[in-house]
Amino acid sequence: FRRVLFRSVDIASLSLNPFYRYRLGQTFAVRRVQLPSNRWRAEAYDRNEFTWLREFGRVPAGGPKFVFAAAATITGTDKPAPGLNAVSFVLSHDYIGGPDLGWMKTLGLFREAPPRIKRDLTVLTAVAVSGAAFASAMGRHQKGFEKLLAISGARLGTWLPNPKFVANLAGAEKNACIDPKDNTRPWPKSLPYIRGAGYYYRELLGFNYSDGRLVQVTDGGHYENLGLVEALRRRSRLIFCVDGGGDTPPLASGLADALRLAEYELG
Repeated sequence: FRRVLFRSVDIASLSLNPFYRYRLGQTFAVRRVQLPSNRWRAEAYDRNEFTWLREFGRVPAGGPKFVFAAAATITGTDKPAPGLNAVSFVLSHDYIGGPDLGWMKTLGLFREAPPRIKRDLTVLTAVAVSGAAFASAMGRHQKGFEKLLAISGARLGTWLPNPKFVANLAGAEKNACIDPKDNTRPWPKSLPYIRGAGYYYRELLGFNYSDGRLVQVTDGGHYENLGLVEALRRRSRLIFCVDGGGDTPPLASGLADALRLAEYELG
């Protein structure tokens, strides 16, 4: 019974991520409501309202584009560089992914995701995972106690669809429609319905593959703490970078890490 129960439970729902997301929403997620007196009032979102990324992440024409910078943990032979163990993974209203795992339209990824995983493709989840300071995998900031976080459930990251897998799956299905005899379709042939026991063991043992169906997404600081590399990747002409890191003066190690990574990845 316990084995069946463990396989049927979504481990992301048993972590601290939903609680963290809810408290962030309580504090910061408000909408403007116009009163009859033409005055405005800030009103909190209902905790059961889904702030879908493809809708709530969009701003009116002329407004800023929000890009939530997170990190996807990659281990083994696929990891990008010695000691890094993470690649860029960003979420926005139009695209999700990164240069290593590929990009996919947010709407397309949303359509492919099963209902339980689809519930995490929201603005509040993007806010939570991009600031998920501790997790069972922490990229360049591995501390040695990540296994304890995995066992206890004290982790703020989550598992999201891998754009590389979904894109390969879509390409294989397209080829199958053209040639019904094509036997090159990947296996498994769909995203998992829930993040079951297998993903708990992956967190515990540190198995994170670049071609997996899901990738473990955590704090963007586990890749690069300032978001500067992503701004440079988009060829922004003017960048204001606010450093809220915990560097010990007079060192600016976060900025130095960003500059080294920008040279390594972007030249």
